[in-house]
Amino acid sequence: MGHFSRIVVCHQTEKKSNFFIVIDDDFLKIGSSAVVCYDLLFKCHFVLNLHYAPSLDFFFKFLQLGVYRIRENQNSSSAAVNSYIIKVHSIAM
Repeated sequence: MGHFSRIVVCHQTEKKSNFFIVIDDDFLKIGSSAVVCYDLLFKCHFVLNLHYAPSLDFFFKFLQLGVYRIRENQNSSSAAVNSYIIKVHSIAM
């Protein structure tokens, strides 16, 4: 796996927020939705085979396993991530 994307930037004015993903020191403007920004950031990690940033590891593993249902290795996910996935799936049904 490659290096991880370093940052998501939010620029906010009185009327609008803009989200950017920084990859290779280039700012990619995503738009005004945090959900779309993190969705695209996750997909960039997956497509480009990048490591998750340590501070966002559990968040992205939750998205990977619980939302997108992508399993790499059954033994690699943490017990905390697995328990949240079970709880979310039981609420959704």
